[in-house]
Amino acid sequence: MRLERGVSPSAMTVSRQGAALDGPRLTSGGPGEGRAGVVLVSLIAAVATWCCGNGPVLAAEVDPVALVWNAPAGCPSTDALHDEVEKTLGTSVQELAPVAAVVTVARGVGNWQATLILHSHGQRSEREFDAETCDALASATALIIALAAEGPAAEGAASRRAAASAGSVSAQPAAPPPAQAWYFLRLEGGLDWGTMPRSANPVLSASWGKLWDSSLWRLRLSGGSTFSWPVYGEGVNSVDANGWYWALAADVRGCATAKQARLELGPCLGVEVTGMHAMHIAATGTSNTQLWLSATLSMLAALTVSPAATVFVRLDGVFPTRHPSFSTLSDFDGSTLTEYTLRSHAIRGVAGLELRFF
Repeated sequence: MRLERGVSPSAMTVSRQGAALDGPRLTSGGPGEGRAGVVLVSLIAAVATWCCGNGPVLAAEVDPVALVWNAPAGCPSTDALHDEVEKTLGTSVQELAPVAAVVTVARGVGNWQATLILHSHGQRSEREFDAETCDALASATALIIALAAEGPAAEGAASRRAAASAGSVSAQPAAPPPAQAWYFLRLEGGLDWGTMPRSANPVLSASWGKLWDSSLWRLRLSGGSTFSWPVYGEGVNSVDANGWYWALAADVRGCATAKQARLELGPCLGVEVTGMHAMHIAATGTSNTQLWLSATLSMLAALTVSPAATVFVRLDGVFPTRHPSFSTLSDFDGSTLTEYTLRSHAIRGVAGLELRFF
């Protein structure tokens, strides 16, 4: 609120009440409510000053801004934002219109996001914008509200000027803000071609890791395990040669992805140790367990669906460093029956959900 020189105490009191009365009227968004609020405040101020009768009726300027600011801890306070709006309006020579604003701020992945509902000049508007920091977001909000109070022409330029204000932090030649770090849990399922005797075998995986998030990229480092569904495999030397197989792998993987809005795409590299157990080889009751090391090369595509969740698909190429065989001796002539030999490579396709923990 700004007062003309010589304003009487009664007029000052009514001006504050007028601002409080006028703010709720604006929130309904009716086309004539802003004008009605100003007229009502002016009438009340004139009557109150006339009744007090101790001085001339002098003009008092009503605080034009009613503000609701919903922001997490660490953001500027409501009073600080209101002061910034008043500071911006302090140099204005235009007649100001009442403005009511409701602002909701949320922390996104790598930035801060705001939703602004604005009532001014008998109209309601809603817009969304973001910034690298909450302070920059508050400055952009104050600019939009101040320009809305100055008039439609100024309000039309508010979005462009606010966008420049919100982006000023990242546009400066100073070092970019440091990447944020998160922990994540990843659950996935898919099919594997080449590891098990069956051509397409179901796999289930779970992993835990750490994610570094920047405005342009994400880096993940994780460790987990993959379980291959048990399969009954027929042998290659005899229709009677068969066995049950299951496998469990432990892996370490690193992924680097480029970000474009909510989308990500990038490669992954890793290593995994796999253990496969075969039972009842060639119907003889023989069992065997083999271990081997593999290199993995992957391509990851992901979509961020919320600040804490991402859905993804990944295609893996698995390249074993050795190719063990599962064999037994024939009951008839003592010859070796090879039940299954690991292939030179495997292809694995999975899809899943990544949950991030702040």
